Amino acid sequence: MIKNDRLIAFAVSALLYLFAGNTTVRAAILSRSRGQQHQDLEMRYDSCRQMIKSGLSSHLSDYIHCAYTELEIGNQLQNHEMIIQGYIDLGRTLYSMGKYDLALQNIHKALLLLQTHESDTQNADANKLTGAIYTKLCEPDLAEKYLKEAYTFYYRNNDTTNLIKTMGELATVHGQRGEYERCLSGLNELYYLCYKYEKPHLQLIALLNMALAYKSSDQVEKGLHTLHRIDLEIPDSLITTRPEYHTGYLLQRGELYAMQGRHKEACRDFQAGLRMAQAADNWEAQTDLFKNLSLVSLQQKQYDSLSDWFHGFLAAQDSLKKHANPNRISEKELIYDITNKDKQLEKLELRIWQNRIIVLSITVIVILLLGFATYLYYHHAKIQKAKMAQWHQERKQDKNTMTDIAIYFHELKTVVRQVSQTLHEAGRTLPDNEKRSIQQCCLQLNDIVSENKALLNSFTDARYSDFIRQLSAAYPELSNTEKRICAMLLVGFSSKDIANVLNCSDRSLNNSRSKIRKKLHIPEKESILQFLKSL
Repeated sequence: MIKNDRLIAFAVSALLYLFAGNTTVRAAILSRSRGQQHQDLEMRYDSCRQMIKSGLSSHLSDYIHCAYTELEIGNQLQNHEMIIQGYIDLGRTLYSMGKYDLALQNIHKALLLLQTHESDTQNADANKLTGAIYTKLCEPDLAEKYLKEAYTFYYRNNDTTNLIKTMGELATVHGQRGEYERCLSGLNELYYLCYKYEKPHLQLIALLNMALAYKSSDQVEKGLHTLHRIDLEIPDSLITTRPEYHTGYLLQRGELYAMQGRHKEACRDFQAGLRMAQAADNWEAQTDLFKNLSLVSLQQKQYDSLSDWFHGFLAAQDSLKKHANPNRISEKELIYDITNKDKQLEKLELRIWQNRIIVLSITVIVILLLGFATYLYYHHAKIQKAKMAQWHQERKQDKNTMTDIAIYFHELKTVVRQVSQTLHEAGRTLPDNEKRSIQQCCLQLNDIVSENKALLNSFTDARYSDFIRQLSAAYPELSNTEKRICAMLLVGFSSKDIANVLNCSDRSLNNSRSKIRKKLHIPEKESILQFLKSL
């Protein structure tokens, strides 16, 4: 029974050890390979982020490719911060292309993830970009909502660059609503910040927007004064190196002159701006300038010039359409590429979720199997423990029974010896026939003692017949008395108890134990009881 329990325990332990060992080795290999893979993916992610931040590429498709790479790496590493940044970068690139609907779809994905994975900086960037997109879509209420959240974060964290950009967007929102006082107030504050932090490029943009706001609110003199501030406060090198700003400056000043009726100055600015736009192949600006020149010629009733400017306007429109067609084709190709990348990303996310489900299922199955094996082991151990308790209880009862028989035998033997001595002493003076009767009684008493001793031996032989039979088969050189001593030792009798039962001296019992140890070939370091339990 004990050997079976140990065998089961050893088997279960070996199974768990082998499983744990294989898992450890497998985990070590996977950990090493995953560590290298994670490092490679993080390096790819960093290079994509660096490219997007630098803005060195002239092809927006490169930035889209980098943004999708960020999303792919984020999904593979299960890094929500990378995924959010990928959606923000993708939305920003699509915004730069004028694809506001697509940009809005991706930026809302980032905002949705930010609801459960908070990142204040990313949340502010996403809100700023969302507000800018709604501004382009002429949704001022939605734009203001997101821009104000971004403004609060940038103001609290002293992020001047982003704060200036957000203030510019808010000013544009006020202008869309016709709230020109709030728009101009915001632009003045924006200009002050640009001046304070020495950002002349943004100063120029702020002044151009202020002039546009004054023109839209029919404050012509203030608009011209604002443009005059550009001549005084903005370095000429900045204007001359950025023809798009110089063209816009001349267009706005010409429109303000035309509103004042100063047609000559207006035509001069329009023509100067037209030359710059033609040199830069800026067909959109050429269209606006030809249109304004046509209007001025119409007001002055210069019909020959009007005809020339109007033909130029139509030619610029045709060129703008021709120029737009290749762009539309490339945009369609780009959108097709974006659609394919979206599908690939969805497949990747689906595969990642499937892998997670598979790993989770395998883990659950392994845990259930281990739990079931553990349950079987402990259930078997519980049964074996109950059997052992019952076995010990039976041995305890046997010990008590044998002790009672031994005590009875010892007392009976003592009483018989005392009676025999008394009869011998009393029979010395009696006749011979009575002496013979007394001797016959003594023999009968001795027979009773022998019968009781045989009773003790019979009880031991019957109760432990299997053990004695097994012992006899394995070690035939043992005597019957030695076998009974082994049975009493297995029950739990001490040497003193056995000496009392067998009615022998301690020395005699020790000699018997030595013989048993020798015949059973028991090592010196092992007790006889331990050896007997292992049988």
